[in-house]
Amino acid sequence: MDVTVPVDPEKPRHLRVPLGGSATEEAQTLLGLETRVVAAFQNISHVHLEHGEAGACDVLVCGDDAGARQEAIRLAELLGFRGVDAGPARNARAVESLTILLLGINRRYRASGAGIRITGISETVKDN
Repeated sequence: MDVTVPVDPEKPRHLRVPLGGSATEEAQTLLGLETRVVAAFQNISHVHLEHGEAGACDVLVCGDDAGARQEAIRLAELLGFRGVDAGPARNARAVESLTILLLGINRRYRASGAGIRITGISETVKDN
């Protein structure tokens, strides 16, 4: 499970887009196709993880292996979050970018736990 966001170390409010498109896609390339790789938890603030505020945000899960995505969703649910199947690994590009956006929102609003909540889907998301 890739939980990383390729933040530019010289400009921490900017994304450093990897050559592979996303950190998740780059990890998949490095580990090979036989390794199941998913992206998850990039948009969950440490505040929610530390203080058990799981219901506040959704965990967006991306990866090319549908079974691995479902396993990550089940893990998110065990931790009290709602896991949302966000599709193939290439969608991790958008998920990783959202983290930078959330960091900016936290800064502008003097918040510490901005997150993503997907509306318009049932409260419990099951296998599609």
